[in-house]
Order: sequence, then C-alpha cells, then structure tokens
Amino acid sequence: MSQSQKEIKYEEQYVAFLDVLGFKALVVKDNKCVEISKYFSIVRNAVIEMQGINQKKDIRPIIISDSIILTVPANAVDDNKVSTLRQLCIAIRTIQQQLALENIWIRGAVCLGEVYCNLEQNNIVGPAYIEAYEMEKKALYPRVIIDPKIIKTLRRNSAGELIKKINNPNGVNEEILYDVKQCHANALKMDLPLFIDYLSPIFSDKSRVGDGVKIIDNLTKRIYEDIEVYSKYRWVADYISSFDFLAGYNNACEEKLTNKFLSLFEL
Repeated sequence: MSQSQKEIKYEEQYVAFLDVLGFKALVVKDNKCVEISKYFSIVRNAVIEMQGINQKKDIRPIIISDSIILTVPANAVDDNKVSTLRQLCIAIRTIQQQLALENIWIRGAVCLGEVYCNLEQNNIVGPAYIEAYEMEKKALYPRVIIDPKIIKTLRRNSAGELIKKINNPNGVNEEILYDVKQCHANALKMDLPLFIDYLSPIFSDKSRVGDGVKIIDNLTKRIYEDIEVYSKYRWVADYISSFDFLAGYNNACEEKLTNKFLSLFEL
C-alpha cells in the first residue's frame, strides 16, 4: 500500500446526513450568490464553533454542496454514547436554527454504526453512512430524525426514556429532542418517535422574540412557493403551534409575535 493510501478501517460512529431543502431553487435565484454564501458561512462558522468546544471537538464535518455530513466516534460505554449523541444533537440544532433564521431549511437523519471517515480527502464510506443517507429522505419535513434503532442500542426501553436522558441529564430540562409530553396534545402528528427540537428553544426564550418573528415570516414566505412544498412547511407550522410559549407575553414586541403565531393557523 502506497503512502498516499490509507487502510480503510470501520469504526462505530454516529453519522448525521443533513440536506438543504430546495437547494436547486436556491442555486437559480436572482440573488443566488448571496444566499449560497450565507449557507456556507453559517455552516462553516458553526463547525469552527464546535471545534472550539471540548465536548464537541470530536465531531467531524464534511460539506459537499447541499449536504452536510457529521460523524463522531461512539466506541464507548453506553452512558458515554448517550452523552456523545446529546452533543451531536446540540450541534445539529445550532446549525438548523441558524439556517432557518436565514430561510434555509434542512432535513436529515442520525444513525449509529460502522463507518470510515477521512476528512483530508472528504471520504466517507460504511453501512452507517448509507443508512443515514437513505433515512434522510424519510424525514420528509424540515427536521432531523434519529434512527429509532438507537433506542435499543443504547439500552433504553422507549423513546421517552431516551428523550429524558438526553434532555435532562442533570435534572435541568433543555429542549434537544422533541418531547411531546411538554407540548400541546394532538397539535403535531407524531409519525416518528425522535427528532431534534430545533425551534422550541427560540420560542421559549423571551430574549429571542425577534428571532421567533423572523422564523414565522420566513415560513410564511416559503409555504406557498410551490405546491410540492406546502406539506413540508405546513408541518413546521404545526410543530410551532405545539409549543406552549405565549403565557406572560404582554409588551409590543411580544404581541407582534403572538399575532404572527396566530396567523399560522390561517396558512
């Protein structure tokens, strides 16, 4: 084997395959260069930020056009595997939020299994990568889903048990995986057990009212763009409608968000 070749050795890793929805339309828009530059800048800055955080320094990115691939080694004991999954989900949540604020929406999937990744050559291969690539299409809507097989692999009895472990590791709740128990019953059809809760952290934080208004404005612009995308963004509207965040909203800015929120029911 030459020095330029490296032996392919599979390693147990989490693999996230993320895909930008409507990237083709983004490429042909009048202001395409600005929009695409925003996309790459947001992802690049998020990666730089991740690499500067000790808990996320092992997350490795590959960015190819409209696809973002994140891998992180998971060859550890069960509790550490849960912690690693938590950090990966937080990193993905950050990317989702920042892109959504620029009206760039992604969907994707996270799987666990064997994979080989060479960052220097942007090479990735292995069963877990193929599974994440294929599962991304099953996400359907602008969301990142978690392979339900991970529940049993991490020795948890249910999705609810894993959600609690991810969201409440120290007894303090944080919105990382969507928890239907914390939301309005029947507001969102739960067709899959696990996905990353990327928007409720915005709507539950009063200091981010402006971001909430921007998200709803972006959603309103997108929902009627094309008959083929209505169901995707209708799902996001239903997702936001499941949040319980209006209590105590009383100033002008918060009232604006309330009115924007109520308008979602008319979309």
